[in-house]
Amino acid sequence: MTNMTDFKAKLEQITKVKYGADIGKTSWIGCGGVAEILISPQSVDELSQSLKLATQYGVLINVIGARSNTIVRDGILRGLTIWLKKGFTDMENLGDGLVRVGCGALDLTFANFCAENGISGCEFLIGIPGTIGGNIRMNAGCYGGEIKDILQSVDYVDFDGNIGTFTNADMGFSYRKTAIGHNFIFTSAVFKGKIAKSDEIFVKMDEISQKRKKTQPIGRKTVGSTFKNPRFFTKSSFEKICEEFGQNFDCTRENDDFYCDKIHSWMLIDKAGLRGLSHGGAKISDIHCNFLVNEGGATASDFENLGNLVIAKIFDKFGVKLEWEVERIGGDV
Repeated sequence: MTNMTDFKAKLEQITKVKYGADIGKTSWIGCGGVAEILISPQSVDELSQSLKLATQYGVLINVIGARSNTIVRDGILRGLTIWLKKGFTDMENLGDGLVRVGCGALDLTFANFCAENGISGCEFLIGIPGTIGGNIRMNAGCYGGEIKDILQSVDYVDFDGNIGTFTNADMGFSYRKTAIGHNFIFTSAVFKGKIAKSDEIFVKMDEISQKRKKTQPIGRKTVGSTFKNPRFFTKSSFEKICEEFGQNFDCTRENDDFYCDKIHSWMLIDKAGLRGLSHGGAKISDIHCNFLVNEGGATASDFENLGNLVIAKIFDKFGVKLEWEVERIGGDV
């Protein structure tokens, strides 16, 4: 059995510790559980020592960021939760379009830094309200850009406290995911952009921001884009979708499946008549139906149950199983 009293005492010698931190209510959806043990290490050394200690004691390790695309399940998030903030937000222009950034930095802040320094290619990050580390983890993207297109390398600390670096090729990027296990915490990254005029970059960023305001529930308590867009379809599901939409979507055959990147989750949700559907205090946004919003008094369970209801209804209607894009932590996933 883990000696938690001993573990906590040793952890407090390494870094500042908070107990019962309300990480759910301070998330973007404004609800959810609390962290049993929360730390925000100030350096790579503190992080490394903390991880090594937790692994030695067999303590569960969780990692959080801005929680803009995360559901923290109701109740207590057991184990050690790590939130990289101060100490992991520095940015440095390395020249020739290269820039280093701490993985605790907000995308908005980093996008503006790049624009101010005349580095183009990171504009799309203005449309993603998360942190650099989280977006590397999920190969985040929007408005024609993805993390995989600009990442050069990323430094990490693994759960054993080992420090290292992954190159872009090591990451195994694919649609909204990487091949890197969750036992690696990203600490800083180097991105490669193109030299451009700052005013032109800011114009592009403003265009993205204006589009977001028109098409997304900005200002609402939301988990952001809830489901990944499906890419592979069975013959029967693809034919069903084409029939329902009254059009033949461009596709390619891959073995027995159809590959199509023109069919989006919001389209299926809307066609199934689910726009505005609610469960408890959670609701499918009327503005963009791949967004779930807190109508007031919602619980984390309301959000997850509504999402699972959508998954079931889309499968029943189209034979397509939507995948969560939102990360859910705590309890059994």
